[in-house]
Amino acid sequence: FIVTEFMNKGSLLNLLQENIGNKNTFPSSQLLDFCQQACNGMIYLASENIIHRDLACRNLLVSGNNNT
Repeated sequence: FIVTEFMNKGSLLNLLQENIGNKNTFPSSQLLDFCQQACNGMIYLASENIIHRDLACRNLLVSGNNNT
């Protein structure tokens, strides 16, 4: 089992799929921020000598203020 805090927007994959075609799509600066947050998470895991092996949008959770 994995215990995580509740992330009310679910996975990044679902969030991106729900916003395809909407006028309120994410600006490129927000998409870049998602990428940077994912990279920072992977850097942290590497510093702890942990190998993730399955980095994907479906495995990134998003909070209410669009933080992954």
